Parts: sequence; C-alpha cells; structure tokens
Amino acid sequence: MRKAIAIAGRAMAQDVPLAYLTRLQRLYDTWIENYDLSEVLVLDTDNLDYIHDLVHRLDVMERIEEMLPPEVGRPGR
Repeated sequence: MRKAIAIAGRAMAQDVPLAYLTRLQRLYDTWIENYDLSEVLVLDTDNLDYIHDLVHRLDVMERIEEMLPPEVGRPGR
C-alpha cells in the first residue's frame, strides 16, 4: 500500500502511520471477502504498472470489459 501511495505522489498521504494503513487493509479485505452484490475483479497490483505500462493498462481494461454485462456494451465495439 505504501508503494501505491508513493506512486500517487500525494505529500499528505506519505505521513499516514503504517498501523493505520495496516488496519485499513484488514478492514477492506474483510469487507471484500463478504461482498456478494456482484462479481468482484481482483487485480494483483503488486505486479501491474497500469499507469506507465500500456500493455498492463490494456490488460486491466480487457479484464474489466469481460466482466461487464452484455447490456452495458463494450467501448469501441
């Protein structure tokens, strides 16, 4: 999570205590594990650089589009 904060470049977020971020991550993990209102797309962002890498960005977009219901349609199609 610290890596994502550093990439975002928000100075204020750099000073957020690690204990807070750890607790926030645990709460989020629990919430997403119990979320059942729709399918959930989980992306391993530790191995993705969708900000700077076009191939990664296109892969993420494709994975999102695959999960969209048919009535939503696909951009560019």
